[in-house]
Amino acid sequence: IPFLNKWYSFYWQKRLNTSNLRIRFDTVFEFGNISIGKAFFCDLQCSFLAGGHGLISIGEHCMLNRNVMLNARHGEIIIGRDVLIGPNVVIRSSNHKIRANIPIRVQGFSRGSVMIGNDVWIAANCTILKGAVIPDGCVIGAGSVVKIEKLEPYTIYSGNPLEKIGLRDA
Repeated sequence: IPFLNKWYSFYWQKRLNTSNLRIRFDTVFEFGNISIGKAFFCDLQCSFLAGGHGLISIGEHCMLNRNVMLNARHGEIIIGRDVLIGPNVVIRSSNHKIRANIPIRVQGFSRGSVMIGNDVWIAANCTILKGAVIPDGCVIGAGSVVKIEKLEPYTIYSGNPLEKIGLRDA
């Protein structure tokens, strides 16, 4: 498997036109508009879904742990520099429409965006939904759900519903 990991990283470096990229061999890319900065690391079983009109942009020095899903098929996900994303995190920039008297499966999607600033840590098992804006320096505690909320920079949040639990020490 080490040989496959080196080959896979080399393949995606060329395909994504980037360098210093380390990607495990079972990572899934669905191409649309995907941009990844330098010194990016992605662990096992991650998914990058940006088909159609989707957009995923990831800044430099970001690390994604196992089983992270970025789904921007019907919207955009913008991630800043120096961001850490823990295992089993789901980030979605769209949602199913849910009007009454029409089957949900035929209604399509409501488009949106997710914006994550620089120097952010999103801990394990979080869900980040359409409309979320996570400013610079935030920490999102394990198992949290982030929706459309006004968050403050360099603050620690946790829970569902999301609550402010402290500030990052200076």
